[in-house]
Amino acid sequence: MTQLSSTPLVGLDVQPHSMRLIVLKQHRNQYFAEQAASLTLPDEVHANGRIRHWDILQERLSALVRRLRLEKAATAIHLPSPLVCMQELQVPEGMTEDGIREEIDLHLARDFPGMSESLAVDFTIERKPESDGYMQIHFAATHLDYIARYADCIEAAGLQVSIIDVDVHALVRLFQLASRSIKKVQAIVCQIHTRIWFMVISPQAILFHQQWQALNRQEFIAQLNKQIANFLAHFPDVRIHQLLVYSQYSGIELYFANHQTLQLRVYRLNPFARIKLSPSLVAQMQQEHFADYFIACGLAMREVPAC
Repeated sequence: MTQLSSTPLVGLDVQPHSMRLIVLKQHRNQYFAEQAASLTLPDEVHANGRIRHWDILQERLSALVRRLRLEKAATAIHLPSPLVCMQELQVPEGMTEDGIREEIDLHLARDFPGMSESLAVDFTIERKPESDGYMQIHFAATHLDYIARYADCIEAAGLQVSIIDVDVHALVRLFQLASRSIKKVQAIVCQIHTRIWFMVISPQAILFHQQWQALNRQEFIAQLNKQIANFLAHFPDVRIHQLLVYSQYSGIELYFANHQTLQLRVYRLNPFARIKLSPSLVAQMQQEHFADYFIACGLAMREVPAC
């Protein structure tokens, strides 16, 4: 669970055709949304899943920051998961952080020859309750020049980049809040318009994640079947205990209840249920699609790093 933080954090979600931000403040286990805003971005800002026209993004965001009076506000941004290499490895228990970084560098040098020095890397350590002499390391790597330019653009627009995250982690964080606790392996299906995320998580880590586009229920189910089969092939010994769903399509519960392999309990969740809106946002959010703010909310739930 995210730690208590009295410092508001801006969650900024930049997508190919739009941008959304939300300001959350945490008190105990409750989050309060103080401000939220969205704007449309011209098609030319993105190309092939990457930001290409930084000047347009900076100009549009700068105007929004001034309007909301968010200059120098601590901000969490994210990269789309296709731009991030997320892997794991085992190292001997007790290895120092410098030693772990060396192991990750060796791993990346093998998978990405000649590129390891141009990658930005972050990692977390999973310590198992029953030690087998090893620690599980979950690490993420992405292009250093892109992430540096991204942060520079956001800061030039007036915000202070405090956290750089990945979209799938932001979504998982939001669903964890809605489900209150993750004690067993769970699967999450999240639909935001035509974008679908399928994630399988343990209490310690994201085991599996995929994203795709679905224009109708038939495409949704067909691709979900494919991804479930893909997961079961890679993790034959892992049992999924329940499925958390946010989707506009009906009949998901019955489908999984009759699934030959899984036979899951399915829970429909509103990830916004434990986020309290300020009075000024209630009417605004009634006119917008809640799901559009899911990633921004998951980002804004991060703890503001100590200075």
